[in-house]
Amino acid sequence: MLLGGHSQREVARIVGVSQSVVARMWRRYKETGQFTRRPGQGRSRCTTDADDRYIRLLALRNRRGTATRFQTELQLATGQRVSTQTIRNRLHNDTMNARRPATSPILTRAHRIQRLDFTKNLLNLEMRDWESVLFTNESRFHWSSCDRRIRV
Repeated sequence: MLLGGHSQREVARIVGVSQSVVARMWRRYKETGQFTRRPGQGRSRCTTDADDRYIRLLALRNRRGTATRFQTELQLATGQRVSTQTIRNRLHNDTMNARRPATSPILTRAHRIQRLDFTKNLLNLEMRDWESVLFTNESRFHWSSCDRRIRV
């Protein structure tokens, strides 16, 4: 656009950036003859794309694994030590966040028989019997001391 006769201000407005960005790009083009970005600033990544894929594979293979365990397995496989926070960040980037697993009580044969008997008894109820029934999904029951703190 600048070579076509537009001013820096016009180009900045059209592209949606500030005029200083256009001026900097134009100066770089005149000095080097290209528009490529300079090497990135800041800290470089400690894991490669292959490492990131391996971390994801570890998490998919073992849904209950911890970041510390994945850190150890990555170090054994690649010889590279990364922090547990890096493991969590890579999994988070892949939309693999920690969740509490859904737990339910273990049903024995006697439990199943009792449930079946209960439902068979409900088949004979009439409409007036159902008027006193309240349905809700807000109850939470703990039949054991499980606090559901395991994350996957």
